[in-house]
Amino acid sequence: MYRLIRNGEQIAVVMELTRCQLQSNGYVVLSKDGDGIVYGDKVYNVPGHEYLTIEKIDDMSAAVAEMANSGVASIAFVKLVEAGQIDDVTAAEHSDLFASWHPDIAYAVDQMAQYEGALYRCIQAHTSQADWTPPSVPALWKAVGDPGEEWPAWSQPIGAHDAYDLGAKVSHKGKHYVSTVAANVWEPGVYGWEVSA
Repeated sequence: MYRLIRNGEQIAVVMELTRCQLQSNGYVVLSKDGDGIVYGDKVYNVPGHEYLTIEKIDDMSAAVAEMANSGVASIAFVKLVEAGQIDDVTAAEHSDLFASWHPDIAYAVDQMAQYEGALYRCIQAHTSQADWTPPSVPALWKAVGDPGEEWPAWSQPIGAHDAYDLGAKVSHKGKHYVSTVAANVWEPGVYGWEVSA
């Protein structure tokens, strides 16, 4: 993991080194199509902009907390989560950085929103409606689990996008289960699950 630093201030946290791109709002996001090139420990040649430095880190949570507390890079953090460069557990730990869900908003795939204290990822592009709240429309939204909840309640997947991974943990009908198959869409107790001791 690495942190991007500009003028001595952390502005982003990334899982791996790649290119970076300065956005019109002044934030740096990582992109394969970016206009800056990482080499060694620095980002070079960001046309018309100052150089950034990179620092290797071991604790993503501490770096994200520092970023959130600075108030400077919350937009960059959200963009990195939506780009898949920060895991969902870390995202859920900092759900307060995400905008609240509202009706009449055009949501894109992978865009995140919080609703009633929970964090959700858009899985199908749509314009939200008052009766299409994230928990009521699983075809449009997938809940990003609470990192403190080891055995979340099982929810029937509706497709590959929300199927359970091999090793996923759930609770169902008073028991704890662990998925024994990848892309698991079956109900615990029927197929693909093992009761945990």
